[in-house]
Amino acid sequence: MKQDEQQFLIYLDKHLWTAADKLRANGSGEPPESICRRLRLTRELLDPFPDRMQESEIGQIP
Repeated sequence: MKQDEQQFLIYLDKHLWTAADKLRANGSGEPPESICRRLRLTRELLDPFPDRMQESEIGQIP
């Protein structure tokens, strides 16, 4: 069970950083192809991540 929890946390951490990187890159005008090369992702893996922040009850969220 501990191994599964560790793998999940690693997965979650990687995906949170990917989302943050995409938000920063889009804010700076970096093209999606460049983001994919830098993060070593295909466009299909990158597209589901948000490209801008939106308002919510708790403030801005991706």
